[in-house]
Amino acid sequence: MDKSSFKTSLLRRDMNARAALSTVLLCAGVLAAAWVAALAALMWQDSLFRDAVAWREADFLARHAGQRLTLLQQRIERRKDELLRVLEQGEDETRALLATRLADMADTAGIPVHIALFEHDGETVIDNGAPALTSNQRAWVLSTLRDGQGSSSIVMHGKSGELLSLLTLHRASDKKPLGALAYRLALNDLLPIDQSARLVWNGQIRNDRGDRSGPPAASVPVPLPAQFQPLGLRVELSGRSQELDTGILLPAAGLLAVLLLLVAAAWPLARRLQTRVGADLQRLVDQASALNSEGGTRLSGGASAQTSELARVINLLLDVLDDRKQQPSHDYDARYRQLFEEARVVMLLVDPIDSRLVDANPAAVAFYGYSRELMVGMHMSEINVMSDLEIAEEVRAADRERRKHFNFRHRLANGEVRPVQVHSGSVEVGGRSLLFSVVHDIGPRWREPDLIQQDKIRRALQSLADA
Repeated sequence: MDKSSFKTSLLRRDMNARAALSTVLLCAGVLAAAWVAALAALMWQDSLFRDAVAWREADFLARHAGQRLTLLQQRIERRKDELLRVLEQGEDETRALLATRLADMADTAGIPVHIALFEHDGETVIDNGAPALTSNQRAWVLSTLRDGQGSSSIVMHGKSGELLSLLTLHRASDKKPLGALAYRLALNDLLPIDQSARLVWNGQIRNDRGDRSGPPAASVPVPLPAQFQPLGLRVELSGRSQELDTGILLPAAGLLAVLLLLVAAAWPLARRLQTRVGADLQRLVDQASALNSEGGTRLSGGASAQTSELARVINLLLDVLDDRKQQPSHDYDARYRQLFEEARVVMLLVDPIDSRLVDANPAAVAFYGYSRELMVGMHMSEINVMSDLEIAEEVRAADRERRKHFNFRHRLANGEVRPVQVHSGSVEVGGRSLLFSVVHDIGPRWREPDLIQQDKIRRALQSLADA
């Protein structure tokens, strides 16, 4: 073999090696991108579902705490007249009766409550066996008595906070303050022990149960009576969607194993590719680098069928990108609205902040029996007949069983209660983030063909929302 032939042989081998390496890298890149996209989709779906569950749990805990405080204040207000008689007359019989009733209120709505009746000078008249006030708590009581106005505050007690409220008692004749009724309770008692939640007031975390890092999965304000509203109590639920469980890790590991096997199988085949494959690929790269951002330029086919097909696919992608640049964003809202109005399945849009209906499609109006004007603005509690505890248990059960739907009972306008399956997800409509719910009737009138049709429409809507 002469030098010329030897050099030509070396060049051919070098170009074959380059072509084989380029092909392997291209295959590995495409498969890796597919693996990453699949993993990201799984993580996003899991995070969306867990965040929806966390918001529902936080909303339930906030309403539960608000109901407890409201019940406590109502029971205290009903004792106001008896308290005034004790302060004005000091009758022993009334004092003994009141002591018995205050003792009965030591546990209100499942919360230990410490109650004490004070005269205007700060002397204790009667209590329900409550422990003595701390120095900080007594200083706040005396200051509030001097002001002559009822108030509420949160006073630190150890590492947690105590809600301290003072109800001022005035003489009916001249409005002269005679004394006040002070009651206090530990903030930790407002939340169930088995919940990983914390209370925040006026932006300060005071009774955190354990160290947590990162933003909360949900933060919901507690609906409070007027006297407690300045405290700004909120319930925060720690984020749990940041941890991946085996339901995500196992598919990811399987995809990675398939990727490695495909790369290993492609290597010996890529070694046998012709020189023209590498040349065509290099030419495509050079042409792609010359494309400008304004579009219009397209790639030409190569000598082989593979590179010609690759050029065709790239040109199709460029066409799609040009079309999306020219299509106004409001067209997507119009397509979504058309599907929402024309679908024959029950669809609801709910504000995640206050749980009120934002919109209902014609199928929902026909199913529930209300007019559309009446349904818009309704609270979900007017439709869902399940108690807060039942809803919370169903949410936890769906999270535990990794179901993507909830089983509820909804009341129609005629009073009939139907068992339903609710599929919910977050969508953005008109720049506003809402909860999109598809409701399936699974009662006696349920039919298999209807469910198939409803499932097809729900999948189409979800695909549009993802796009």
